[in-house]
Amino acid sequence: MSDLKSRLSTAIGAAHEQHRATPVKVRNFGGGFLCPDDLQTRQAALLVAYLAGPTPSVVLTVRSQGVPEHAGQVALPGGRYHPGEIFPEHTALREAHEEVGLEPAGAEVLGVLPPVATLTGFVVTPVVAWVATPTTLAPQEREVRHVFCRPLTEILNPARYSTHRLSLPGEGGVSVHRIWRLQGERWPIWGATAKILAQLASA
Repeated sequence: MSDLKSRLSTAIGAAHEQHRATPVKVRNFGGGFLCPDDLQTRQAALLVAYLAGPTPSVVLTVRSQGVPEHAGQVALPGGRYHPGEIFPEHTALREAHEEVGLEPAGAEVLGVLPPVATLTGFVVTPVVAWVATPTTLAPQEREVRHVFCRPLTEILNPARYSTHRLSLPGEGGVSVHRIWRLQGERWPIWGATAKILAQLASA
């Protein structure tokens, strides 16, 4: 387990190095979208929770159809910043507890990844945590339809990630965007979620 935790810590540092090399005039959006720096955004935090055990895995959710953003999509547990809490760690841990029942006391924060912006106007900051003790997860049905886990070996395998190009009309004509995707089984993982996980896999 110590080797896996060490690799995750190294990957967090490498992701920050890559982020510093990104041009400052654009933001890299979930799925590879680029948007001007003056976009009006909202702060949010996500928890990349790694569950230890015989088969270490990552916690993922399927969003309920009734939520205002990202309905029906695969996501990492998380949500908006609340004034007065320590951001992003406390935001991510609180949201994960509310959405899937993950106890904050059992999560060891390993570090924070660079923020990723989304087309829905959020800037999300991923918090990476290691959960060493067994835990029972259950979806909060108003926001989460389903909770599932993917093996850590898959998440950290760069060969499982791919990108494709998407053309969208805009004010200045057609723009081409790069969308990230992680090979899935029942639930497709793409966009911001795949982009965040790919940062760890590429280290």
